[in-house]
Amino acid sequence: NFQRGETSPFRLQSDFSSELESVQHPALFIHGNADPLVPVKAAEKAVRRMQIAQLEVLNAGHWPVRETPEHFNDIVVRFLADVHST
Repeated sequence: NFQRGETSPFRLQSDFSSELESVQHPALFIHGNADPLVPVKAAEKAVRRMQIAQLEVLNAGHWPVRETPEHFNDIVVRFLADVHST
């Protein structure tokens, strides 16, 4: 029910994008370049608004974790290792 009520054809009901500037921790966005629901530009915009964020764009659709799990996992492991070492 939450998901049905949260989304509409044009936007999400909850929008926390104004809070992105306040995030003080490293963040990783992994996005599919063929995502039919959320354009890559949305992730690029979020990354620009954050202090410490990076974006990895995979050759995938809306679910890169399911579509390219090995590549997805490699990126997450590398990110966590980098964050842990700093």
